[in-house]
Amino acid sequence: MCLLQEPQVLRRGDVHSEHQASSRPAAQRGARAFVNVVNVLDVSQIKELNRGLACTVLHYFECRCGAFKQPTEELRQIVLEYQGNLSALVNSGVYDTRDDFTVVLQPFLEKTVLPKNRCGKPDLAYFAPDCFHLSGLGNARAAQALWNNMIEPVGAKRTDWHIGEPIECLSPEQPYFYTNKNSNK
Repeated sequence: MCLLQEPQVLRRGDVHSEHQASSRPAAQRGARAFVNVVNVLDVSQIKELNRGLACTVLHYFECRCGAFKQPTEELRQIVLEYQGNLSALVNSGVYDTRDDFTVVLQPFLEKTVLPKNRCGKPDLAYFAPDCFHLSGLGNARAAQALWNNMIEPVGAKRTDWHIGEPIECLSPEQPYFYTNKNSNK
């Protein structure tokens, strides 16, 4: 998302989903697979992480459009379009033609806001030293949110995660990961 610097490309939220659609035949020729697709975090929030010289300089190279150039609301609309197109592709049924292969959208990042510290600023403990990628702690929390999404039915998955969320367990009634085919949508 952040590499799309050109305005005419940046406004096309379907670039990633076009790439995903073109890779579908190759993916479906493989062996049994359960593929998780995690939708993107709202990169319009990156401006909040421009703290200190190191982070600001790194953001200039990592995500210039989100950190400096793009108006926040305009970028937010692009992110929403991008998320919607990816969701439409994954949920279109094109990946649900076999019993031994599936692709499931895990939307826990769609509406996630940056974790905050006691002062109301983004908690940098969740981010790597570049103030952009997740740290070990951030990855651990994202992994918990991914797991919880995997055991929630399609159509009823959480679209955000919060600090302190418990790890959910599979139930004896439904001891499996939910897919588009086995969810009662």
